[in-house]
Amino acid sequence: MLYYMGTLTFGGWMEDGQPKLIVPNKTMGELYLEYIAEIALKQSGEEHELRGKLNTSMYDAAITGNYQALVDFASELYKRCSSLRNSIKGEADIQGFLRGLWCINPYYDVWPELELGHGYCDILLLPKSYSTCRTKHSYVIEIKYMKAEENNVQQKVSQACDQLQRYISDTHLSESPLLRGTDLTALYLIFQGQKLVKSGIYSFD
Repeated sequence: MLYYMGTLTFGGWMEDGQPKLIVPNKTMGELYLEYIAEIALKQSGEEHELRGKLNTSMYDAAITGNYQALVDFASELYKRCSSLRNSIKGEADIQGFLRGLWCINPYYDVWPELELGHGYCDILLLPKSYSTCRTKHSYVIEIKYMKAEENNVQQKVSQACDQLQRYISDTHLSESPLLRGTDLTALYLIFQGQKLVKSGIYSFD
């Protein structure tokens, strides 16, 4: 059905001979993620209140550079909306949830899996392209996931910082017109199961 409606398109063949269906473009991907975010907000049972918190935290991150409220709100909503089955998918599930939640805003375009520094960054929050966009702060975000039985938070932080360093050193990002003169913050998020256990900034000054 998703193929018939144009949400997915043919993307070649997998090794087992089955067709591979992919999201055809960024616009369609954002529409799909917005749909997921709408469901998440409604399932929480406090849609109006949560929308207000989302808008306020997005404003703080974009205008004042205070990202913590945005991270705390998103991680708490993920914890509330996720089931144990979903968390088995680990990092991919978290990334998809955050992309869907954060794409509903007037400040940022959400860029996933952009190739930088010989790797693929998890999420980029870059200012909207319209001339009246007031965004002053952009974010490159690396997500790390640990299983419940793991106990290597600092190792995950080190891995995330190594990757962030490569991303921000890539001139494709540092000199990109997509930043539109905003200040760039390199942010890591470490999850254990459904819970955010550590977040912070990689300083590259």
